[in-house]
Amino acid sequence: MQASNGSVYAKDTAAGTVTMQNCPGCASITNTASGNYNLLAPNASTLQNIDPVSGNQVTLSAPAGNYLVNAPIVGTGKNALVNITANGNIGGNGSVNSSNVSFTSTTGEVGDCAAKTDDQRRSDHRFSKDKCSY
Repeated sequence: MQASNGSVYAKDTAAGTVTMQNCPGCASITNTASGNYNLLAPNASTLQNIDPVSGNQVTLSAPAGNYLVNAPIVGTGKNALVNITANGNIGGNGSVNSSNVSFTSTTGEVGDCAAKTDDQRRSDHRFSKDKCSY
């Protein structure tokens, strides 16, 4: 979903794994917005991005499952924010880059905070585990 001159507000009610990726066969359509980018997947057991996602404020929500960051997620602009919420675990091998970042897991864990010092978490802007923030 792309909004070159606006915002994306979408809800995907599919169950199972919901995957955000660039449009197959139409490479010019990417997961970007010049404004906000919001996706709610209320029934997904896993919500994941396998291609980059960007917007001024990016909010990605999996209230019934896990979230996998498998490609960069970028908050852009003056009020940049990336907000990821999930009922289960939040992880993956991608990165998050924004001046403001929020990870919220209701029942799971977030990243690998136990293995990193506070300085490492602050410097690499990857994930912080439950009750462990930067």
